[in-house]
Amino acid sequence: MGHVECERSIRSDAFSFEYREDASDISIRTDLESLFGEYDFAVPLSRWELLFVSDEYGVSHLVSPYDREPMTIKCQRAIQKRKDSLKSTNREDAEYKCVCSLETQLTTASAGDMVFWTSPPGPKEDGYGKYGFFFVGQICAEKDTPHQKRISITAIHIDNQSVAQCNDSISLLTGESVYFSTAEDCIRNPKLISSIDEDKIKYVLSEIFHFVLDEERQKLFTDVMHMVKPYIDSFIQLNKQDISKRKIQKGFWALRNYVISLRDDLIDSLEHRKRNPLPSVNTFDKFIPFEALVHHFGSKPPPLVAGSCGSTGSNTPFKSSNIFNSLSSLFSLFSPEQSENFTCPRCERESVTPVGDTCPHCGLTKDEAQEKGFMTC
Repeated sequence: MGHVECERSIRSDAFSFEYREDASDISIRTDLESLFGEYDFAVPLSRWELLFVSDEYGVSHLVSPYDREPMTIKCQRAIQKRKDSLKSTNREDAEYKCVCSLETQLTTASAGDMVFWTSPPGPKEDGYGKYGFFFVGQICAEKDTPHQKRISITAIHIDNQSVAQCNDSISLLTGESVYFSTAEDCIRNPKLISSIDEDKIKYVLSEIFHFVLDEERQKLFTDVMHMVKPYIDSFIQLNKQDISKRKIQKGFWALRNYVISLRDDLIDSLEHRKRNPLPSVNTFDKFIPFEALVHHFGSKPPPLVAGSCGSTGSNTPFKSSNIFNSLSSLFSLFSPEQSENFTCPRCERESVTPVGDTCPHCGLTKDEAQEKGFMTC
């Protein structure tokens, strides 16, 4: 019998969390950090690595180095999820074709070759914000595994990115005129280039996309992720326990609320030091047990998010222009999709089918819940 991958999900009014239970710790960590970087920091640069490897049948695939799952499978899962929700799959189809095109081109690529593509935001009404991404990838040889290729990719956050800018950038880099008309056209057409002048890349960033690296913001993100590393470890371990989804949800709320709190405190501290350049006491080196963190920060969902997503107060699903985030098993953490599941406020067990006014597990009724002061939906 083949390996069966299970999924676990947490849903609420504002967020849901879904991941494969065989996901590695480093995979969950990387996904969490990337999603925090996009939504809570608007971090200028995000870096990823993919491997181009052959399966047991000799077919080559782009895979994550952490779980070795083909990117095409991740794309297909994202497409099916949208179909199941009766939602458009235009963006997801384009991302799937992007990966397929990359795989085709990589079969003849050599170490040092580069790949470029763009991902402008979709319509605002579909949940996109005002920024997109410019992807720059470089193919690297693997000394110990000569039949494997490693692709180092940088996703560059571009504010107010337009399809016209994407056309100009790819035309300049490839020397061939392109006339994409939609964001999906840009996404599904990555370009492999064997030799390129680095000055062209700099020109594209500065003159076409008007990109200026915010080193202070990049460092702020790096510093906060270093500070919360122990709590990310604790959150990962929490997910391995046989506990209610409500407790896992509160753990995530606490983690993200703490990340946002640290971000804001550090920004205030930096502003204070600019006005008063005297040595200050570091107030961020005190370790708080994760249980205490959950108690303090986990009682309410994180604040509204602005970015390439709609606000958590709306029913518009969050949409990321970064393929690595949109295909992440943790992406639904940042989605406001409503849950149809019911979690009993007393036994905290979940029911996925209609239960009327009575919990099918412990027998608690709605009237009893109100009398005893439990929260009811």
